[in-house]
Amino acid sequence: MYTFQSVSLDITYKCNLRCKHCFNSSGEFLGGELNDSQILKIIDEISKYQVESICLCGGEPFYRFDLLLSVAKLIKKNSPKTFISMVSNGILWTNKKAKELSEAGLDVVQFSLDGFTNESYDFVRQSHGKLSKVFDAIKYAQDAGLDVMLSSLPHKKNFNQIQSMIEFCIANNIVEFRMQPLMPLGRGDLNFNELCLSDSEYQQVQSILKTNTGRMTYSGQELKIEWGDPMDHFFMLQEVPYISSLNISAYGDITISPYLPFSIWNLSKSTFASFIENQIPERALLNSRVIQTINEMMTVNDLAVMSHRMNKIENISNREALDISKEIIGEERVG
Repeated sequence: MYTFQSVSLDITYKCNLRCKHCFNSSGEFLGGELNDSQILKIIDEISKYQVESICLCGGEPFYRFDLLLSVAKLIKKNSPKTFISMVSNGILWTNKKAKELSEAGLDVVQFSLDGFTNESYDFVRQSHGKLSKVFDAIKYAQDAGLDVMLSSLPHKKNFNQIQSMIEFCIANNIVEFRMQPLMPLGRGDLNFNELCLSDSEYQQVQSILKTNTGRMTYSGQELKIEWGDPMDHFFMLQEVPYISSLNISAYGDITISPYLPFSIWNLSKSTFASFIENQIPERALLNSRVIQTINEMMTVNDLAVMSHRMNKIENISNREALDISKEIIGEERVG
């Protein structure tokens, strides 16, 4: 019996923004996403495995708001202890919608705050002056009883605002502030030179975060400060007996990582029960192509090399995934 620590489900790739760093190029909608009934069926199956946490991502999940509510309610019905989070840019939030999400069972929301001024925020987010709506969303969420996390991409225009963002978190009882380096994937690859900091600047960012570690918010709770190194994920996969954190695309593909375009199963074609019966969580890590790719991932630049190679050799574009499920279980898919 497998124990799954986390599941990340992309509800949709529709988005109201065209962020320069978006690794899955959200907003460039291609169609073919799972419909509501398919997603609810998947969630119904998965949540019965008592997953520790489920994150609802995108794209901007608010584009399927009614589905969000149904998914959260279903998770809590099947597994009341499962922690539900979501990722949002915050721009479409209202007080009413925040209350509805809280009542449906959402526990925490992560908003993106990639700048502390309209200039620095729009340098990446291209929202045309909508930063204030993110601050409004934070208040709506907290008033509804939701915990709020903030994530931020360090870049050329917000590099000198990081301390101000941390002070905002302290003053407004944010539970976690997370920064992660630019990923050279999707639009992040196209805009890499424009956005990316130098190695010394990244070191300064990490120094600022370290200096502020352990600080308490005004409510007396410690602010969790995290530097999210995406490469840690690949190092972890080399040491575990099976994949315990699942990433599910809006097309139904279960991938070994949101940053690697390998589909080890597709839930629009086969059930989650078949995924378990065929022992895919452990057999996927024994696949030679998966092993080779994971071993090659040492720095974020290796992700770009891999992505370019996949685009050229396998003709895999953004958000498409190479189906290797038949390699894992043999010529015929079971289930």
